Amino acid sequence: MRIYVCVKHVPDSAANIHIMDNLKIDESVPFLLNPYDEHAVTEAVALKNRIPNSEITALCLGKKRRRTPCGLPWPWVRTEACW
Repeated sequence: MRIYVCVKHVPDSAANIHIMDNLKIDESVPFLLNPYDEHAVTEAVALKNRIPNSEITALCLGKKRRRTPCGLPWPWVRTEACW
């Protein structure tokens, strides 16, 4: 079974985020994997453990400089980037 999970980097909620030009945020703040996406990957890993020969692919959408690595703590999850 092929399992696909969409993931996104988001600014760390503990960081001091500054709005610049009323259009964007200061991107020098640390970016982390969205907690809900991390939960989705955890569930995909649980599903993979129940179904033999399964493969997980995490799709990362966003800016080119954030495309790899996706910040996933699971080395057996393949990551793909789209920008």
